Amino acid sequence: MSLKSEAIIQFDKEDIQEFADPTDYWFRKYAVSEADGILSFCKTHEIVNEVKIAVDLAEKCFRTQPANVHLEVDVDPETDDTKIVIVVRVHHRTVQDILAAYDDYVNQAVKSLPRSKSGFIRLSYDVSSST
Repeated sequence: MSLKSEAIIQFDKEDIQEFADPTDYWFRKYAVSEADGILSFCKTHEIVNEVKIAVDLAEKCFRTQPANVHLEVDVDPETDDTKIVIVVRVHHRTVQDILAAYDDYVNQAVKSLPRSKSGFIRLSYDVSSST
């Protein structure tokens, strides 16, 4: 008597993500339309970890969720200097709260990011009264 067994292997979305480079996945979460360009720029300038630290600080200081934070590339048309911009959407906060969050971010970023690499990273906040 011969027994034959077949196994059907199914992968959940979470399982597939384990096979991908976690850095690529992280950048796609924050830089949906420009992820490849942003990741390439960050790898070229060796600022991948610094961008992650800066995004974490922005989320913490502005007390916001990842859905309200995204990354963009900004190229100065006059100098061709390129920066990674962390854009934080701020909803229903007072001016004092926003300024305090910004000051907190700057203070923590100065302590956490090497000066040689922080020059490639900028923070911008977009104030909105609606969600």
